[in-house]
Amino acid sequence: MEQVENLARLEEAIDKLLDAMQEMKNEKIQLEARLEEKEHEAFELKQQLETLQSERSRIHQRVAGLITSIDKWEKTTDGKPATKVKAGLPAIQPGESKTLF
Repeated sequence: MEQVENLARLEEAIDKLLDAMQEMKNEKIQLEARLEEKEHEAFELKQQLETLQSERSRIHQRVAGLITSIDKWEKTTDGKPATKVKAGLPAIQPGESKTLF
């Protein structure tokens, strides 16, 4: 009789272990899927970062080019205001303020 009770407890313990093992396998599968999603997301974010850094570099180069052009233009005019009359616009005289609007 005692052996039957021990066998029943052993069966119960094995069933619990097998259930726990199945739960762990299921959890592992879910965690692997989440990991794959996160790795894919990280890859996409790295690509976006590279694209933005490349775009930023191109913009920096263009701005640097514009600054160089402005510097060259300023050197050719020697800082003197233009006195040329264009299409009916009055010439700017020395001492007059220049505004864009």
